[in-house]
Amino acid sequence: MDILEIFDSASKAYMVVDDLDKSSIYSISNITPLYYYHRILTLDDIVYVCGTRTLDGSGGLSADEVRIGSYSFSTDIKDVYRYLGYRVNAFYVEDDETLKFIEPNQKNNVLSLEQDLISDFDGSVLKYYKNETTNSEKKENTSEDNKSLV
Repeated sequence: MDILEIFDSASKAYMVVDDLDKSSIYSISNITPLYYYHRILTLDDIVYVCGTRTLDGSGGLSADEVRIGSYSFSTDIKDVYRYLGYRVNAFYVEDDETLKFIEPNQKNNVLSLEQDLISDFDGSVLKYYKNETTNSEKKENTSEDNKSLV
């Protein structure tokens, strides 16, 4: 837990650097310790495309790629498709644009459904149809996933 807190702080803190043109002048830069020492950058955006399919019609990605906002990354995160449509915090290495870590922001975890697609909801498990033309149902455990329902 301590390591995660240090990592989180290092991804958000900006370094104080000296101004080489002026002696004894220091200012807050836009450089974080993660970037300064490890060339790791952070990104907070929405995952909306991964794998070989795209949701925006802008062309396909290979199976090990993911698009977050307008950035495309290679990744070894096997279940990144789970975060489609969710706001996430992502950490990636600048040199090869490889996504190293992705964390969902649960505050923006929203499942939007039309009322007529919902087949059953008992307060914790929601059953719904994928679309109007199919009989196959999906289930979401809303208490476990802490989803907001719209």
